[in-house]
This record gives sequence, structure tokens and C-alpha cells, in this order.
Amino acid sequence: MSQIPSPPHGATTATQRALGIAEIVGNIISFLPQEYFEPETDLISSALVNKFWLAEALPVIWKKLYPHPMEHMFAALKPDRRQFYANFVVSGNTRVFDERQPGPEDTPCDLRGIMFPKMTELRMFVITQYGETSLPGLNCPNLRRMIFEDWDGIKDTVSERLGADDGNRYFGISQTSTLA
Repeated sequence: MSQIPSPPHGATTATQRALGIAEIVGNIISFLPQEYFEPETDLISSALVNKFWLAEALPVIWKKLYPHPMEHMFAALKPDRRQFYANFVVSGNTRVFDERQPGPEDTPCDLRGIMFPKMTELRMFVITQYGETSLPGLNCPNLRRMIFEDWDGIKDTVSERLGADDGNRYFGISQTSTLA
């Protein structure tokens, strides 16, 4: 059985050189399968290869913050690092409450001082029985789409999608009313 000679010390193979090119590594990472409920866990292994792969994996890991609310994701970060990760977010979700004041467990992190420059989609889980509610103050200059979903906090699952007919139920808007 013959062995393939290894390259001389200090020389790099074509494979090593290819895996040092950002476009190739980014392409590899973008095709890795991602589990829906914990997509970031599938990419952690590739992010831990080295600093170069980490730089390519971070934008993919932080691109979509589902199913976790953004407040919980950013609460785990040091305040001086939050903007760094917010720069990667394209799609996220948050929760909207009714008149009751949300507790610390509901909103563990204030996102008002953070800008989300790439965010184009925001999903809002509505936690309200009746009455009016206010939308959170988020700085998303490129936001193009907002999705409202009913949140059933008891089962901790999304119970149904909200349609146009649900405006009165959640926001006190009737079909015939006009916005001033």
C-alpha cells in the first residue's frame, strides 16, 4: 500500500488555498442544511473551524432570528456588541403586548438604541386579549414587510395567522374605519 506524499512543510495544497477564499467558504456555508427551529446550531460547527470561517458564518447565523424574539437574542450579548450583530439581521421577530406592562421576562433587552440596517422583514407576535396596543420602537430603515401573528402564550406556540378581518379583534380597527 503506497502512501501519497504530503506537500513539503510550509506549502499549501489547492484545497487549502480554495478553503481560504471567502466566496468559496461563503458558498459552502450557505448550502449547509439548517433546522427550522434552531437554525444557528447547524452552523456553529462551521463557525468554529477558524476565524476566517467564523467571519463567513456569522452573517448566515444572524440573518434570520426565528423563532426566538429579538429581545431575548440580544439580551444574551454584551451591550457594546449588540450593534455588531444587529448589522447582520435581515428578518426577526418580537412580541407586542396589550395594556398590561410586560415584565422583565417579556422584554429582557431594550432594542431602541440599536439600528437594524439590513432588516427587511419583522414578524410581530401579538399577545393581547382586547383593546389597543403599541408597536415597539425599532430602528429598521429598510423594513419592507411586517407580519402579525397571534401568540398563544399558554401553549407557547403560534396559534393562527392574522388576516385583515382580525384588525378589530386586536387593534380596535373596524373594516369601515379609516386611519387619520
